[in-house]
Amino acid sequence: MPSPIVGTPPPGNIPPPPNSLSPPNNFSADHATGQVIVSTSATTPPGTYPITITGNAGITPLPGQCCPPQTLAATLVVNGPQPPAPPPPVASKITITRAELNSGQLRIEGNGAKPNAAMTVNGQALGSADGAGNFRLQTTVFLAPTCTATVSDGTGSTTTPLAGC
Repeated sequence: MPSPIVGTPPPGNIPPPPNSLSPPNNFSADHATGQVIVSTSATTPPGTYPITITGNAGITPLPGQCCPPQTLAATLVVNGPQPPAPPPPVASKITITRAELNSGQLRIEGNGAKPNAAMTVNGQALGSADGAGNFRLQTTVFLAPTCTATVSDGTGSTTTPLAGC
């Protein structure tokens, strides 16, 4: 049975079972493979820990005989918990209360925008919403070939027909 693994994070050494290596099918082989399973508690601090794995053939050899203990240096990396995913962006609920275009003069009013957001109409920056999400957007040179306007606050948008167009 192999020796305990030393150098592991608190609370201490990892007991040998089931961390044992199976002997090779051919005893003349000079190596064996196996798996060492290491578990840490939720309170183990993140970091890199050097570990030393020492094992023997499960027997205590007589002096001058085969199978001296073998030692392997390795590194155990403990990652911290993954941070929670960021919340999805809050989509605005823009409502248009007034939308008109008369001789190139655009006036759009509404509410439900993201507070203090920069507001665009058909991709053109025309102002900002106030702290409550209300807005009044105006410009004197505006073209709308389809007689509609798409109002956006960067998190949501709505399209409205333009009266007077």
